[in-house]
Amino acid sequence: MPLRAKAIGEGRYQIDGTVEGERVRRRIECRNQREADEKAFQIETEYRRQLIHGPEVVVTFHHAAARYVEEGGEGRFLPPLMERFKKVKAIKLITGADIRAAAKAIYPKAAPATWNRQVIAPASAVINFAHGYGWCNPIRVKTFTVKRVERPYADIDWLMAFRAHATSPEIAALALFMFSTGARIGEAIKLRPDDVDLQAGTALLRDTKNGDDRVVSLPKALIFELEHLIGQKSDGNFQPINNHIFGFTDKQGHRKQWDRTIKAARIERLTAHEAGRHAFGKFAHDTLASSLDAAQAGGWKSRQLFETTYAHAGGKGGAIALAIDEAMKPKIRRVK
Repeated sequence: MPLRAKAIGEGRYQIDGTVEGERVRRRIECRNQREADEKAFQIETEYRRQLIHGPEVVVTFHHAAARYVEEGGEGRFLPPLMERFKKVKAIKLITGADIRAAAKAIYPKAAPATWNRQVIAPASAVINFAHGYGWCNPIRVKTFTVKRVERPYADIDWLMAFRAHATSPEIAALALFMFSTGARIGEAIKLRPDDVDLQAGTALLRDTKNGDDRVVSLPKALIFELEHLIGQKSDGNFQPINNHIFGFTDKQGHRKQWDRTIKAARIERLTAHEAGRHAFGKFAHDTLASSLDAAQAGGWKSRQLFETTYAHAGGKGGAIALAIDEAMKPKIRRVK
């Protein structure tokens, strides 16, 4: 029985039938019945060619990419690649040279790191996924050389100067929170009272960039300030903006106060990332004896990435929160 398309809802169709004795069932989305019938014919033709010539002949990059996403693969950078390789008859014909050329063609003004991240990595992932189905051979593509630029980072002196000239208790506490936990600005501003355990000295970072929740330890100086901001020293009433401890509702909302504080303190212009997570990484590397411990403390999933970024000579020390308290003791200034 040839494949037929049957409407099962608005814009949704089910293709059903047999091809050379093999049962085929697939759901598709189309604008109308005519388009669905054409799609059913294409699928039947594709199946017949696979049975005669084998899957490698007919499986395109587009087909493999679509299946890759259906099975949970990351599809954010795939549309330009699917457009680039749409005229290539079979995925097995795509070479490493083709992928490198695609990177420069799709993003002509981009840096090598972007080519690696947005072209080589996703294209390789799709092709190696296709290899798992027997549609092509696996592939390894030479990445573009990336010139590593050393980013500036805050130290304790910078942090203390920033906090001494802070335009509000919230911005002062936010700077210390990011410096001492490795939280990204987007993770820090989402912090709510229920996420903080003042007695245990911990905070819960929800929905981090890596997709996992993460519990972080807090130095005593920060616990004092969070206690003040949350209002638990009095009756526990707490009415910050949208229930956010630091009072910002998006990751750009801190910028005006941040820039005014830097100007008032007459210190180096650093972003929240450079003064927060990046500074934490350097401090953790220099404080902890193990790079693995430091990477885990900051939520880096890749120890190799952490070591590459923070490959500086580091000494042994205690836990990061305790080390920050010790570093701040000679010049600590609580924000009221």
